[in-house]
Amino acid sequence: ELGDNIKIREGPGFPVNPAFTYAMTNYFNRWNEAYSFFQATFIGHRMCYEYSVNNSVKIVEISMSKRNFAHICGIHYAYGAQNFVRDLQGHHISEKNVLFAERKEIVEYKSQAMENLKSLISPGVRITDSGHFLNLCFDHALRSQKDLLALTLTNGNPGIYIPNSLINLHYS
Repeated sequence: ELGDNIKIREGPGFPVNPAFTYAMTNYFNRWNEAYSFFQATFIGHRMCYEYSVNNSVKIVEISMSKRNFAHICGIHYAYGAQNFVRDLQGHHISEKNVLFAERKEIVEYKSQAMENLKSLISPGVRITDSGHFLNLCFDHALRSQKDLLALTLTNGNPGIYIPNSLINLHYS
């Protein structure tokens, strides 16, 4: 947990709001833990999920890069997605540079769902085919056994899927 080690910079004309800073620190803590999970599981790795449909075996191979992580969090970072990961790991994110990509409550729901990421590599994980969720289109989704979260995937390189969004199924 980042806790007191996090440095939230205050820029000229951008005084730090204590309530917002507290909320952002909670996000940073969750994002940092989630990034550790993605780094160990998907970033720079190829994770294969094998499943059967109508007696036919199918494989979904997943890989991702650092630049995909900010989108999964539901934010844009003023210095780019790659630098978001660098600054998150270095514990020096400026809150004024975190731009919420969607409605703030959706970012909160995603952040809460991150507490259950390990369920995506646990027995009982399910794979769905393509679908639409609100304004999101995806080619596959990993769903936890209990309907807690789904990690949606898009086809990147032929046969390799890239995580593109995290859905909190508890609040959807």
